[in-house]
Amino acid sequence: MKQIYIVGKTYKNQTGGPANVIRGLSSALKNRNVNVQVICLSESFKKSALIRCLLKILFVKRNCIVNVHTDGLKLPKLVYVFSRIDKKNQYFLTVHGLYYIESRMNGTYSNKYAKIERLLITKFPNLICVSDLLRKRIELDFGRTKNVGTVLNGIDFIENKTLGTRKVCFETPLKLLMLGGVRERKGIFDCIKVVDYLQANGIDAKLSVYGVVDSQETYEKFNSRIEELKLNEKIIYKGNLSDKESVYRVIRESDIHLSLSKWDTFNVAIIESLAMGVPCIASDQCGASNAIHQGINGIIVDMKSDEWLKIVKDFCVRLINQKIEENTQIMELASVIRQKYDWDRIVEEYLKQLQFRELGNE
Repeated sequence: MKQIYIVGKTYKNQTGGPANVIRGLSSALKNRNVNVQVICLSESFKKSALIRCLLKILFVKRNCIVNVHTDGLKLPKLVYVFSRIDKKNQYFLTVHGLYYIESRMNGTYSNKYAKIERLLITKFPNLICVSDLLRKRIELDFGRTKNVGTVLNGIDFIENKTLGTRKVCFETPLKLLMLGGVRERKGIFDCIKVVDYLQANGIDAKLSVYGVVDSQETYEKFNSRIEELKLNEKIIYKGNLSDKESVYRVIRESDIHLSLSKWDTFNVAIIESLAMGVPCIASDQCGASNAIHQGINGIIVDMKSDEWLKIVKDFCVRLINQKIEENTQIMELASVIRQKYDWDRIVEEYLKQLQFRELGNE
């Protein structure tokens, strides 16, 4: 049986992003009895062991597939070097983000790493993008169109038994949720604007913020802003969530999920929220926003529009006033989304992109 090697990072504290994708993908492949081996940096698997595994593939293995995932650029660059030498196996790079965009927003841009990213995106034999938004941006900014595919991220719920029990009833104060942390790129200050605008228009709302913090400077700016607007009791940062059970719990206990990122190649939290019947208000710069059925289980907003806050407010009012059957429609869509983005279904697209059957593995 032909073999697939998944390469990347899967540290325990990474509950989202590439690490979570690798876990979901590898598990779904194993469920299909695909011969897959995960060789990822983790607490128990060091760089020296990973390099030994890659060298074994380079010098011993034939007709295998190596799929490396971006979470940093050094490891993908190493695999790229191996791909230039190794003509016996196929190499794929799954791109989860764009360093040159995100680092500028975070204030961590390095020309050295930007050059590495350009090398990988323009020269790596095959690319897999996690959204059409990302694929189109790569085509626009790098001119790369050959051997580039899209496979959306999947979801794998742990609390399946509780999914259908969520009470879909929108009462004030609205319980808003933001899972992007205190990070400018994730739109934290736009989320503050939403709460302030709702309060000013007579809609009581409370926002719970979970996730990492950009920097001490950003955290101080965050606290200063909510104090200035007298929203200390309305907006609370509650720290980072350490496991998926906690993520699903806080989603289920919320009314609306805010995902107002300035740039997000996917953002699986959007899918997780919609799949649990929690409407999502997302920016048009989130790759996963395509899953939203506009005006039903959420809205997609153009953050450059002068009217975006009013549009958000109008949607919140509609949720508060809507009839029971409209709430039922949200849960019906949740069931559809759970099926569409289930890893056991997404893995089919991965196998197509990896040209798995073309290598003789039926």
